Amino acid sequence: MPSVSTLSQFTFSNWGPLTTTYTPPASCTTATNNVVLGITSYPGIEFMGVSCDTPDYGDCIPTGSSKSKSQASGYLDPRSLYQAGYFSPGIYCPSGWNTVGIASRDGNASVTSGGVFSPSTSVPTHVTRGERINNPANVLMQILDPSETAILCCPESMTGNTNLGCWSTLPDYPISTGCGCELDTDDFATVTETVWVDGKTAVWDDVLSLTATTPISHSLVETFASTDVSKIGLDAMNVVPMVTLVHKMSDIAGTGKDTIIHGTVGATSTATANSNGTGATSNAAVRMRSSRGVWDGLSGVLGVTVGGIILGAAIIFS
Repeated sequence: MPSVSTLSQFTFSNWGPLTTTYTPPASCTTATNNVVLGITSYPGIEFMGVSCDTPDYGDCIPTGSSKSKSQASGYLDPRSLYQAGYFSPGIYCPSGWNTVGIASRDGNASVTSGGVFSPSTSVPTHVTRGERINNPANVLMQILDPSETAILCCPESMTGNTNLGCWSTLPDYPISTGCGCELDTDDFATVTETVWVDGKTAVWDDVLSLTATTPISHSLVETFASTDVSKIGLDAMNVVPMVTLVHKMSDIAGTGKDTIIHGTVGATSTATANSNGTGATSNAAVRMRSSRGVWDGLSGVLGVTVGGIILGAAIIFS
């Protein structure tokens, strides 16, 4: 992959090599300073943050040698629906982290995948209702170069999410406020896009395409009474971004391994990639709603991750 790869307004940037085992401070195993709110019935999908502050993960994740100041500050490029970093050549998950997903491109065609890269349910070949965006893990598989492998890592105590985030619930966390970003529908158009999902071509209508030319920065703060928390069904979640590694076989020569996997990865599948899209604008109003990712059915409006720092920034359309 080149230093910056973009497909369907998803941008992945190479933050430099990670060829040794990064060891986070011991305090990271109990840190709860990056908390978001989710809906109980949709585990692992962010609804809002608990504050409007940009998350700070400190030394709990490797920073990389090429991470830009804009990425570090959480700046959202208005031309991208999604931004995330990866390490290449990246070989080892951090100490105390496991592999939660792996995808390898065989030459120029097929991709073999497992873990969170592989869907757990079937996806219709034509989706006609509901605004949506593609899945970041799906896009990452599509942009792999020939003979490249992508590995997704999460802390041992956390679950991997298909929006390239790691999360765990905080059942005793007191929920009182939430923060999200409010966007105008004028900043978006909808397109019909042919996407590649687990080796099958699917046509999605009403795929969101970002047309804004200024940074997304509107904030919306909500206050929740205790009765609201139980009525809505809110959960607090501790989150960290996945560490994404990309390498070729030549990068791991001398390690004595064919590939680097930490822990157990789920069942694998084989896929072949292609993607294209055509545009058609729409002025229909949409609002953020918690929904399952496309890997568990169909993706609704999942929101935009700022620099790939969390599961997905809470975005509310109006």
